Amino acid sequence: MTKQEVKEQLTISDCLNHYGAIKSKYRDLYFCPFHSNKKPSLVAKNRRGVATCLSQQCVSGADIFTLIMKFEGCNFSNAVRKATTLIGR
Repeated sequence: MTKQEVKEQLTISDCLNHYGAIKSKYRDLYFCPFHSNKKPSLVAKNRRGVATCLSQQCVSGADIFTLIMKFEGCNFSNAVRKATTLIGR
């Protein structure tokens, strides 16, 4: 499976949900799992395939592979393998 095929089958929201990120009641917003926050600050755009935290010290324009690397503390090739397992292949 190519990286692009993986990105087409695994959304940003699927990735965030897998790692237990808490979705707010507002569309596309999550409580960022990478820092403490009282308000949702992570914007997940499935169509664009990116997540951006409104906090300047956090992720910006992160794709699924970047999120997995951040959650797992792994390198890119391991993130691609993990993403493939998340979609069941």
